[in-house]
Amino acid sequence: MTEPNLYERLGGEPRIRERVYESVFPLHTQNAAIRNRYVDSDRDNVIRLVTEFICNGTGGPQAYSGRDMLTTHRGMNISEEEFVAVLDDIV
Repeated sequence: MTEPNLYERLGGEPRIRERVYESVFPLHTQNAAIRNRYVDSDRDNVIRLVTEFICNGTGGPQAYSGRDMLTTHRGMNISEEEFVAVLDDIV
């Protein structure tokens, strides 16, 4: 018998999507350090891409259809404070 991977322990795609939808995205849009980054974002697309990214990165079968992280964030001049704020919201 094999141990469940992280993806399975997190509840698979439905549970990961739910957490991104109900917790992570709302926290980002309310977090004073980063909320301006999300003003003009396509909420549904952000949730879809973050869900794919987490599913793929935790051992799920989903492919990540977004751009790589360097390309996605190039030119955004993300500060250390913003980076930590994003991580805090996710954790």
